Amino acid sequence: AVVWNAIASDGYLLAYIAKGIYVCEYLEGGLSKSGKGLRLKNPLGTLKHASSFWYEKIALKIRIKYLLYYTAVSIYSNNIRYAVSHCKKGYKIGYIFSFIPCSLLACYWRVKYK
Repeated sequence: AVVWNAIASDGYLLAYIAKGIYVCEYLEGGLSKSGKGLRLKNPLGTLKHASSFWYEKIALKIRIKYLLYYTAVSIYSNNIRYAVSHCKKGYKIGYIFSFIPCSLLACYWRVKYK
């Protein structure tokens, strides 16, 4: 998603075709079940992924969702200083206002994923 969002934010038009490439069986313990835990083990990559959704052509609802996710992951991984310094212009105020509710989510993740 980071690469595709970077291409789209540079002004290129992208087309997504909702057509299946292949069908497979659900793998117990696969990416669907362990995805969040894997993302939390790579917090800097997760922060980069979340911040890649912060450009004007993305719906406001999606940008807010990823700002909240960005804030919670930065608190969870104790990368607050890094996150604030890499927070894009206009998003720092949202980061500050979302800090307390996202702290609760980060505490929940600490219990669940460690």
